[in-house]
Amino acid sequence: MKKLYNILLIDDDPSLIIALKRALENPQYKIKTASTYKEAKENYTKEYFDLALVDLFLPDNDGFQILSDLQNTNTLSIMLSGHADIDSAIESTKRGAFHFIKKPFHLKEMLSLVDKAIKQIDLQIENTKLKNSLKNNTTNIIGNSPKILKVLELAKKLSEVNTTTLITGKSGTGKELIARYIHNPKNSQDDNFYAINCASLPPDLLESKLFGHTKGSFTGALNQRKGLFELATGGTLLLDEIGDMPLNLQVKLLRVLQEKEFSQLGSNKKIKTNLRILTATHIDLKKAIAQKKFREDLYYRLNIIPVNIPNLKDRPTDIPLLINYFLTKFIKQYKKPKIDISISVTKQLMDYNWPGNIRELENLIERLVVLQNSPVILLKHLPEEYLVQSENKSIKINISKDGVNLKNHLFNYERQWIIEALKVTGGNKNQAAKLLQINRTTLIEKIKKMQIHATLPCPNPP
Repeated sequence: MKKLYNILLIDDDPSLIIALKRALENPQYKIKTASTYKEAKENYTKEYFDLALVDLFLPDNDGFQILSDLQNTNTLSIMLSGHADIDSAIESTKRGAFHFIKKPFHLKEMLSLVDKAIKQIDLQIENTKLKNSLKNNTTNIIGNSPKILKVLELAKKLSEVNTTTLITGKSGTGKELIARYIHNPKNSQDDNFYAINCASLPPDLLESKLFGHTKGSFTGALNQRKGLFELATGGTLLLDEIGDMPLNLQVKLLRVLQEKEFSQLGSNKKIKTNLRILTATHIDLKKAIAQKKFREDLYYRLNIIPVNIPNLKDRPTDIPLLINYFLTKFIKQYKKPKIDISISVTKQLMDYNWPGNIRELENLIERLVVLQNSPVILLKHLPEEYLVQSENKSIKINISKDGVNLKNHLFNYERQWIIEALKVTGGNKNQAAKLLQINRTTLIEKIKKMQIHATLPCPNPP
């Protein structure tokens, strides 16, 4: 059964309300209208609306007050104004508006915006369902994107066999979580899992930790100690950051993998191994081999079945799930009252580049929870670096064998930015130039050169 979406139209122009109602005729849309702030408030205090189209100027109040009223709900808002300016657009965004549109507008443009808003609402509903399902999650691996599901499918197969696996991925992508999943897909908290970071210990100490030592085998060895190769018997040992393991230890590890046995430091007695060895790294081991920093024979012995963890920016649909997971985790940890996150914040974070991957997202949510004093996290609560995204976000570029006309692409790209700035500012060239951080005369020259006009098609570049 298809969902019914409640939509509230708020505007004091009767002709616009009639036009919008006709344009939005859809069996899935239940439309209500209001011409004043008082009438609108009576509606949204009595029932929940998925979407509200809000006029900025009303007879008895302004649309900003409505945005403030709706901030603590999941209602998406599209702001309308016949007197649009940069400040109003920015203020609307800060108060959680999904979009700001200047009157008059084409109904097709509004329908496109409503369609985008409905898709965002559907995503939020799906995330809520998945959030509830996370309560029974014991693996701590969150996501339903095709890329992470493919990784989990491979990890599930690897859990059924005892073979050496190399897990690769950038820092913060969750390599240890995948290793734990391979160890036990049903419960990542299984005790028979050991992990050691090869980059965090001096070579001698790392060797002792792995192989163990006999009493008196070196200065300070007051007692015999078992190493991880022995302690992890019947379980799994993860050698994290294997690319940083010293070359002399790489030789010894290769021998353990080939012969399935080892000796403690200070002893010639052979001890049989019975464990699963997983390795992980964030560096390119093939480059390390070329630089004589990693043994080629060990690489091929480890890389029997490789598992590559995608970057968070490449699985944006998983971000809302991770946000909900970390939100629940830190609310419980810091004993905070219930905190929700607005759809506009979720959308903003889905567009962010995430150089630190999941670890960065986790740190951000922890910070927001600790500092939060209101029941809903809004855009104004985000650190500045998460609000500036387009400059830091990578652009996907595909160049064919026939090459590309760079001048043509740059012309069209610049033209689109100018058109967008003029739309946001209602055609005010002074404000558009300010928004684009260029001189007004420069903007006017570009408008003439590019023949930017609502009735003109995009010209051919010079």
